[in-house]
Amino acid sequence: MIKRGHVLLIILVLIFLAIIAVQKNKQQEPGKVSAQGRLVDGFPELPVLPNSTVEKSYKKEDGVRIGYEADYLINTPPREAMIWYKLEFQKLGWLIYNEQIEGIESEFAFTAKKGDQIVNVFAESEDGKTEISLEIPLQQKL
Repeated sequence: MIKRGHVLLIILVLIFLAIIAVQKNKQQEPGKVSAQGRLVDGFPELPVLPNSTVEKSYKKEDGVRIGYEADYLINTPPREAMIWYKLEFQKLGWLIYNEQIEGIESEFAFTAKKGDQIVNVFAESEDGKTEISLEIPLQQKL
């Protein structure tokens, strides 16, 4: 009976430790603010493909640097969406480089730069829809 009690106690302790580990992983990173279904406050004004919906977004601050990311869903094919984004960024005076739009894969990307600002744009097929990610990596706050 004592051995059975020890085994039960060990199992309960392991379950408790697993619950603590899961809760610890759920905690957000310091300086990171997330939002589901909307843009976080202060998200920069960037081109957004018409009829797309915000899936999630975040803002991360690290001392004097700040970064953002927003993920959108749309029914437009990834390549077509990326061509639209490329043209829209160019119309607004952004320079496009690191372009990966002409591939045959369903994942596309480019980087846009305007002054000191950098935006990475990604598109990929996700469960029958296209997911667009607009990422502004950590940069000096303006």
